[in-house]
Amino acid sequence: MELLHDEPARLEAVRSLEILDSSQEAEFNDIATMASDLCGAPMSAICIVDEARVWVKACQGLAVNQFPRESSFCELAIQSDHILTVPDAAADPRFQAHPMVRHAPLVRFYAGVPIKLSSGFRVGTLSVFDVVPRALQDFQIRILETLARQCARLMEYRAMNLQRQPSLPAGNLSVLGELTAGVAHEITNPLEVIVARAEKLVNLARNNHCPPEVVELNALGIERTGLRIGEIVRSVLAIARDREPIVQKVISANELLQALLEQCQTRLKEHDIQLKLSAPHSLAFRCPALQVSQALFNLVSNAIDAVADLPERWIAIEFSPTEKGIEIVVTDSGFGLPPKVQQNLMKPFFTTKAQGKGTGLGLLVSQKLLEAQGGKLTYDSSFPRTRFRIQLPI
Repeated sequence: MELLHDEPARLEAVRSLEILDSSQEAEFNDIATMASDLCGAPMSAICIVDEARVWVKACQGLAVNQFPRESSFCELAIQSDHILTVPDAAADPRFQAHPMVRHAPLVRFYAGVPIKLSSGFRVGTLSVFDVVPRALQDFQIRILETLARQCARLMEYRAMNLQRQPSLPAGNLSVLGELTAGVAHEITNPLEVIVARAEKLVNLARNNHCPPEVVELNALGIERTGLRIGEIVRSVLAIARDREPIVQKVISANELLQALLEQCQTRLKEHDIQLKLSAPHSLAFRCPALQVSQALFNLVSNAIDAVADLPERWIAIEFSPTEKGIEIVVTDSGFGLPPKVQQNLMKPFFTTKAQGKGTGLGLLVSQKLLEAQGGKLTYDSSFPRTRFRIQLPI
């Protein structure tokens, strides 16, 4: 087995994730399922390459949880930053004797993208397998690479919150699981955009109708959303570890609203919710754009959940300049929050949603990110409808 350059450091990066031999988690299982559906492959896996074994974090269509690293597909796949494709493993001298090729499940096709952390270390792979020789189309490769990047960001986000766990209140035995799920939720929401676009591309491919301009449009949307997830991870790391400054940039109100629409339009249509937008035509300002975008998304996402079952369903977003900066007001058709809910609104893990639907971290994360830059996120109890205000200094 040829070891990677600085293999001890790579293995230390694997250990730092604290993911080996962990329980199944829905976020990783979803990515494995998406990879199978995208590529039309019966098997897929998210694997971590340990010192002498390859451990399976999530899989679709496979009945193994680990296998020897020696001569494995994954061992070769992590040698490079690029996808490894094996069109016919039975005809490839490197894999002809592999147990998965000679025996069940009789793998013939393999494609694996390395999972590369922000540190540059390749800790594992996102892989798909098939029982017939074949190849992937270019758009499938691009989306598979995007999903592998999301695996890396999700692993880093998960590890960050495990490392923060000792500071949580003693005695709350479920906090660790809640925190991991809550932070992963910040990534899972943008992943819904990737899923929707990937499903559209898969349907086009299955119907043998793949206009280049449609493929490019959806692939670019996936890439853009993937990059946003990476930015979210880096920003929260900056708050938690003081690793790097948050980037301020000039952005227009229209740009912020367009990004928000791209993330929320599927759910808005699903629940027939009207979105009312109001902003001066040329309003642009310097701000921590990603943090503002996150806060807006969290507010609108919560509003969608709150009004989905109401007879009157609308959400209004209004941008306006003030003497000290910019104010963004998010109002929905609900009739305000009870006093007890208001008191606990920004406390960790407080949520009014059904079990499994929310962990009470979205607003808290948004508030902390904005406050770190001199901004504010507050609930307006004086208004008869449900209203939140974001105030930004400029």
